[in-house]
Amino acid sequence: MYRMSLITLSPAYVPLLQKPHFCAAACIQMIMYRNGFGLHDQEEIAIALGVSVSSENSSAFSSRVNIGSAGSLGMSTINSSKKINEVFQKFGASLIASPFRSSEIVNFSDFISGCLAENRDVWVEYHAHGIHGDDKMYGRYMHDGLIEFTDSSSGMACLIDPMPNHRQRIMVDLLTLGNALSAQLGAEGGAVVVSRR
Repeated sequence: MYRMSLITLSPAYVPLLQKPHFCAAACIQMIMYRNGFGLHDQEEIAIALGVSVSSENSSAFSSRVNIGSAGSLGMSTINSSKKINEVFQKFGASLIASPFRSSEIVNFSDFISGCLAENRDVWVEYHAHGIHGDDKMYGRYMHDGLIEFTDSSSGMACLIDPMPNHRQRIMVDLLTLGNALSAQLGAEGGAVVVSRR
C-alpha cells in the first residue's frame, strides 16, 4: 500500500478538449504530449483508432470519419488496447497500453496510486452518469478521462476530462470513480495503463 498522501504525475497533463465522440483520441493526445511525443491531430488519431461519430456531428470534421449508429459511437477503450498500441507506433510514441477491466482490479485506490507512483498514465473508461449525473445533452454514456493525481488523505483523485461542457480538472472520490468503472451501472469499464517501452 502507498502511504504518501499526494501522488502525482510529472509532468502534469495539459488538458485538451475533445471533438464529438473523440474522448479516447483526446486522451491519447494528452498522454503522448505529456510523455514528450508531440501534439498530434485529434482527427488523425480518431481515424487510426476507427472511432465512429453520429451523422448529425459528421459536419464537424474535416477528414472522413466513420459514421455509426447510437450503440456504436466512439469506441470501447478497454477492448481496444491493440488499436491504441498501433496508434502509438504510428505516431512514433514509445508507449505501450495495458488494459485492466474493473473486475480485475482488487483495490482501485492502491492500483491508481501504484501506477501514478511509477509515473504511468492511467486512462479510465467509466459511466459518465456515475460521475457527472445524467448529461442533459447526451444522456448516459461511457466516457474516457485521465487520472492526474490522488490524495490518499482525502480519498480523492483529479480526473482530467476532455468533454467541452465539463470542467477539465474534476476532483472525484476514488470509491465513486471505481464504481463508475464497474458493471454495476451497465457495461464494464476499466483502466488502460500506459507505460514507456
